[in-house]
Amino acid sequence: MKPLKLEMQAFGPFAERESIDFSQFGPAPLFLINGPTGSGKTTILDAICFALYGETTGNERQGNQMRCDLADESLATEVSLEFALHDKQYRITRQPEQMMPKARGEGLTKRKHTASFYQLNPEPELLSSKASEIKGLIIEKLGLNEHQFRQVMVLPQGQFRQLLLASSSEREAIFGQLFQTDIYKKIEFALKDKAAAISRQKADLDIKVTSTLAMAEVDNETALGEALTENQRQREQQEKQLDQFKKQRDHAKQQLDQAELYQKTQASLQAVTERLQTHQQTESTVMAAQNELKWADQAQQLVPAYQQYQSALQSLQLSTEQWQDAKSRWPEIEQNTHNAEQQHQQALALLQSVPQWQDKENKLAQQIQLWQQWQVQSEQFTAKQHEITQVESQLVKYAAHSKTLRDELEQAQRQWQQASEQKAPLPTLLEQLAKHNERIDKLQQWQQLDHQQRQREPQRDEALTRKTHSEKALKQQQQDLDVAELHWHQSQAYQLSLKLQRGHACAVCGSLEHPSPAPMPDNVIDQPALNKLKQTLAKAQQQHQDAVQAWQKIEHDYQSCQQQIAIFSDQLGKDGLAHLADAVKEQQAMAAQIERLKRINLEQQQDQIRQLEQRLQKGADLEQQQRHQLSILQGQCEALAIQIADIDKQIDKQYPDLEALLEAKQALQKQISHAQQQELVSREQFQQWHNQSLTLKAQLTTYQQHVSQCQQQVDSVQKAWQQALENSEFNNEEAFLAAQRSTQDKQALRERIDAYRQTLIQLQQTQRDLERSLSEQVVLDVAECQQGVQQAQHQLSIAEQQWSQLQSTAQALTKAQNILNQLKKDNQQLEEAYHTFGTLYDVASGKTGSRISLHRFVLGVLLDDVLIQASQRLSLMSKGRYRLIRKLSGFKGAAGRGLDLEVEDGYSGKSRDVATLSGGESFMAALALALGLSDVVQAYSGGIRLDTLFIDEGFGSLDPESLDLAVQTLVDLQQHGRMIGVISHVSELKEQMALRLDVSTSVTGSRIALIKHSV
Repeated sequence: MKPLKLEMQAFGPFAERESIDFSQFGPAPLFLINGPTGSGKTTILDAICFALYGETTGNERQGNQMRCDLADESLATEVSLEFALHDKQYRITRQPEQMMPKARGEGLTKRKHTASFYQLNPEPELLSSKASEIKGLIIEKLGLNEHQFRQVMVLPQGQFRQLLLASSSEREAIFGQLFQTDIYKKIEFALKDKAAAISRQKADLDIKVTSTLAMAEVDNETALGEALTENQRQREQQEKQLDQFKKQRDHAKQQLDQAELYQKTQASLQAVTERLQTHQQTESTVMAAQNELKWADQAQQLVPAYQQYQSALQSLQLSTEQWQDAKSRWPEIEQNTHNAEQQHQQALALLQSVPQWQDKENKLAQQIQLWQQWQVQSEQFTAKQHEITQVESQLVKYAAHSKTLRDELEQAQRQWQQASEQKAPLPTLLEQLAKHNERIDKLQQWQQLDHQQRQREPQRDEALTRKTHSEKALKQQQQDLDVAELHWHQSQAYQLSLKLQRGHACAVCGSLEHPSPAPMPDNVIDQPALNKLKQTLAKAQQQHQDAVQAWQKIEHDYQSCQQQIAIFSDQLGKDGLAHLADAVKEQQAMAAQIERLKRINLEQQQDQIRQLEQRLQKGADLEQQQRHQLSILQGQCEALAIQIADIDKQIDKQYPDLEALLEAKQALQKQISHAQQQELVSREQFQQWHNQSLTLKAQLTTYQQHVSQCQQQVDSVQKAWQQALENSEFNNEEAFLAAQRSTQDKQALRERIDAYRQTLIQLQQTQRDLERSLSEQVVLDVAECQQGVQQAQHQLSIAEQQWSQLQSTAQALTKAQNILNQLKKDNQQLEEAYHTFGTLYDVASGKTGSRISLHRFVLGVLLDDVLIQASQRLSLMSKGRYRLIRKLSGFKGAAGRGLDLEVEDGYSGKSRDVATLSGGESFMAALALALGLSDVVQAYSGGIRLDTLFIDEGFGSLDPESLDLAVQTLVDLQQHGRMIGVISHVSELKEQMALRLDVSTSVTGSRIALIKHSV
């Protein structure tokens, strides 16, 4: 980060606006900030730090304490800093909390802290206007918070030893931020979370094992295996009994099937016998159908001869009807042909007058053309005169419109001037509204948090109550389980005492004598009851854990919300919420005023002025065009008047107007067309009737010949049909027609006869089969067989229920065993995973070996690089006496390991703590460390740029020779592209530095001046 321009107004000792343009110092300046005590040298560094973070370099003075008492009351305290970071430029402006005159009335009002943060290139862009948010953006972009900025880029007055004497933890935070080594911290946290997650999973597995054994109603895995073995033996025994009962049931079912089959066979035989008798009663009907089918077959043989005879009769009748029809139409056609010939001769006589009529039509056409030309020219003359009248009227309108436009232009120019004056305060109002909006946002957030807090209070009380109740319930369940386990152990002791025998060893103590066997307890607890109590305790533990986690979450949210409310209360005042409504009203009024000013569109008014000027010029151009067009129209009217007079001389006065000529021409055209059309129609009609008469003559001859042929065919076919009928068994033609049947009817008769025969055969065969089957079957009682089946099925159902219960028990035990086996595998995997991740976490967090964490180890390597660079400069400034090294031994606990510093004294050859250095030596060591850190950070290019270093005092503690060496060190650093500013009263520095900012003080406030001179 390099500062480009700093502006201070009513800040510190500067009563007015002071500006420092660092770009005038050159690309990598080394400059001195000089001035008397209290003039404001350190205030320049305070302004830079305040602009970035809202805090001063020493953090001893707040922003609201930096207002200049000499400044005018109406002049706001403000700091603006423009700086470059990488290839982008930014500007940040802050106004601390201060008392300002009221906008209305007398007195002062408190104005809250406001800020704005802009990115200036490639286009100005507002990044944020919220003071609290800007600080986070600055930390994100610079990579340093305000404390690290004061230790790395600004060495404040009296605090230059902070980085040198910082604790290992503080130095870890600074170096971690500068070198961006948070990835190693994340690795530590990730390994910690992974190891903790594995531990939690291991505990969950243990609970699952206990729950699984409890559900299986066994104490351990050995008892589970024994239960499975016993269940297998019982199932095998039950399966044998099931097979025996199934065989008995199947045998009873076979006997029942035989008895039912005998009954069904008897019923079937009786039904078949009845059907056979009924079927045989329809035999007479079938015989009649056979006789009907025989006559139909004989009639079918005569059908061809009969059809030929009928076809010949139909042909004769049709031919006779056609000949008679043609004969009846002949007289009419002959008369029509004669009439058409006479009409055609009359049309030919009329057609001879058409040429004379056509000559007269051509003369009329010439006169019509002259009349049309006269009308066109007259219409054009009238139109031109009308256009002249319009143009003259338009010229009058243009003149009036131009005057109106000139008046509107003058009015628009006056309105634009007034609007410009009204809109001038808009930027100030916008800035005030942004500050006001920020305050309202905070008040609304405060109000929302306060509302949420009131809603959380009953939830918090309820969660605490649930936690207390669950804790009491858990204690009670634990007590109940302890009592139950005691009773269970007493019951087990009693059960063992029942098996004691004199002279046999006790299973517990091994004694052969049993003077005091365990008595029977008052409360006997069995294993299932004990397991149920354990399950109840596990549920109570889970409920208590859930209640504690719920209360912790609600309590955390409550305390976090309370902290945020306290922050808002500090920032906005304890009674800030009471003024929210007034602030909103003031915001709405200000927004309304801004909206009214925004609606004043100066650009639109300027556009309107330009449009009016353009319209005025366009009107003048159009007026000139109209005058030119008027001259052209007047010339065209004169030419048309001459042409109309010439045409009028050629027109025949026989016809008064064009309509009379058109009517005469139309009458001739109709007369010519009528004559031509009449000749054409009459010719076509004559030709049509003549053709019809010829055609009809030919048809009469043809029809007469066809009638003779058909009569001969009828005579021949009739003889053949009579001969065939006499040769058949039919007595006459009526008997033949009555015997005829269609193909479908004959097929139905055949199917009916065949169906009767097939059904008769089937019924007779079925009757014989059923009689034979009855003679072979054994006679059994159906009721006795049904009772036997029911008894066998009942015994089988009882056995199946017993087997199903054993099978369910086996499935539950097998499922429990499978779950336990899987839990064992999972437990082994978790142990292996914890062995890996737990070991890695112990190493990365510094719990083993040298007890240095991974993050500190990496930072230690980076610190060695920093110390190499710093020791080179410290050795130069101390004339080879001192060198900075990292402390490697003599730690107390793990907190001080890895990043502590020592100084190696070349005179004594020993190392000692850096705190033992004198004031001047400490300044040289701190300066060397800051410069070395800057070099290493730049070399690693971790994203953080340490392009600037400000040093406030400390040079006065150096002797002249050490001062020269320190200045030479700064000059060497300047040549590497760094900006270095030094604040000091040492007069020798004025002679050694070409650039100097002189800060002078007076009764009206301090002033800043840039001094350049050659060294």
